[in-house]
Order: sequence, then C-alpha cells, then structure tokens
Amino acid sequence: MIISIKLKTDEQFAYYRYSQNWDSKRRLVSVKDAGCLDNVWVICFTIRKINANKSMGDFHMSKARLKNGTIFGLSFFLCILLALSGCASKQREIIDSNNLSGKTIGVMLGYSSDYILTNDNKDVELRRFDSYSDMMLALAFHQLDAAAMERDEAYVFCRLQPEYMIYGTFAKNDQYAYVLNPNSTELNEQWNSFIAEFRQTDLYMDMLKRVKECSKQPFESKPVENTGTGDKVFKALVHADWEPVSYINTETNEWEGTDIELITHFANTIGAKIEFYPAGSYTQAVLDLSLGKVDIYACPDSLRIKTDLEKAGNVTMSDCVWEKDIVLVVNTADYQNKN
Repeated sequence: MIISIKLKTDEQFAYYRYSQNWDSKRRLVSVKDAGCLDNVWVICFTIRKINANKSMGDFHMSKARLKNGTIFGLSFFLCILLALSGCASKQREIIDSNNLSGKTIGVMLGYSSDYILTNDNKDVELRRFDSYSDMMLALAFHQLDAAAMERDEAYVFCRLQPEYMIYGTFAKNDQYAYVLNPNSTELNEQWNSFIAEFRQTDLYMDMLKRVKECSKQPFESKPVENTGTGDKVFKALVHADWEPVSYINTETNEWEGTDIELITHFANTIGAKIEFYPAGSYTQAVLDLSLGKVDIYACPDSLRIKTDLEKAGNVTMSDCVWEKDIVLVVNTADYQNKN
C-alpha cells in the first residue's frame, strides 16, 4: 500500500494508490472518488497562505473504503504531521547532474543508486529511505533537491504524479544483473548463455521500447506462454509491485512485466515449467537461494556491487541482463520560476 499526498492552496486534495502497490489500471484516485472503495483512512489537507513565507495546513481525516480492508491508523497520521515540518516550497538552484556537491539527494537504502552515489559523490548529502512512498513524500514536501532512481521506475512515478520530472541522468547504461544460487553451476551457465543471445533479439528490443513508453502510458504487457512440460521446474523470486519490471495485474491475478516475460522465455528454452514467487526481504531471498528453494532472484542490481555482494559466498550475480540509467527526479514546484 502506498499513500501519496499532494498539497494545493485552498483545496482539499489527497491521492492514494491501492492494491499491492499499483492497481491494475495504475491510476491515482482522488478523495471524491473514494466512496466505492473500502477501509482506509485518507488524510486530507486544506492549505491556506498566511503570508509570503509561511503557510498553515488544516487537516481532517475522511474514511474511504479500500478493497483490501487495510486500515491506516494513528501512526501514519503522526508521520504525516512530522513530515509537514518545514515543508513550504522554496526556489532551489538548478541541479546539475554532473556536480551534486552540497545537494540533498534521496535514495532507497541498499539499492544500486545508494551504492553508486555513496562511492562516486563524497560531497552529496544522501538521505536513505526504506520505501519509495517515504522518499517521494520527502520530495513532495521539499526536503530533497532530487530523488535518485532507475529510469524505468522514474518513468512510472512521473507519469502517475506529473509534479515530478526527470531532471538529469547521473549514471548511463549501467549494467544490471540478477542474483543466482552459486551452487547451481550448470543452470547458471545456461542462464548466462541464454541472456547473451536473447539480448540480440527483436523480442528483447521490443521490451526496451515498451519500457520507454511507460513515461506516457501503463506498461503494455505481452504475456509469454510457458511451454515447459514434464517434471522440470524453474522457480523465480520476483517483486509483486514494480511496474514495469514485475507486478501482479489485479484484474487477472497474473504476473506481468519485463522480468516475467524474460524469465518465461528462459524457462521455455530449457523445457521447464515456470513458477513465480513474490519476494519478501533481501535476507529471506538470499536464504531461499542458498537452500535451493528458488533458482533465481530477479531483483536487477548494478554489477558494480558484484564483489561486495558475493563476498559471503551465498549468492552470485549473473551476466548483464539490462543496461539502465540512474536518473534524478525533482519536484517541479522547486524550479517553477527558473528558466
């Protein structure tokens, strides 16, 4: 569940996304449309200007109904109040992706963007977050100069919330790979051989094209039929809420995304049935791999972390699967008076 709040002067305004992370239509729903849903508390704000330098927010809580029956209680309410401290918009200096010295950049804790920015930019103040919703709220409340993330997910964030914009590219064509069980030598060799060939195909190029189109429209899924027969099963650990990479379509209850299509193609190549399992914590994913419960963890990470990731001997990284950019996403309100 993600709650996303957007504030406007003299207007009650709250947006929220529902189901696992994105709903199947991947839209933001305004408070006035909430009557058809079930069981969620949505915090609405009325902002009125006090003077040129200050604003004061009145709030109330309205109970909307959300399909999955989750109730957000007092803890979320208090978090929002804390986040409001110092959230007034201020005009920032134009950000330069080639010189981030002195800037405050949000990253997801332990993600590739965190690793790369930590090692490549010593003068940047990084604020690490446990969830994308927290990071984007910080950006909405003007606590960050920018948020760093992979371009494919930035496409989705900026499409769903037009006040955000991709403002620069920090790392270009960084090589990303999946995580494998180091003890499955033969299977890993099959995977690496497959991906080297598959990246040259029209099918792969079409996936890249559809990812790019996510900046304007929801990811266009092209389901791949699993033709594997017999007893051979390929088990993949994937994320259930990561458009366009991997997610569950809540209308069909089917897995969709680039990782889903790619892995199904591989399963067909080796004549295996495919089974997808939703990933939990990274620690649990490593444990499942090391115990042989799954064959692959499809959480694309930069190959820059390969040495550190493989030190304990519990996992190994595959060869390059995707080339991704890490981009900077800004709140356009911070730059609206700039040329």
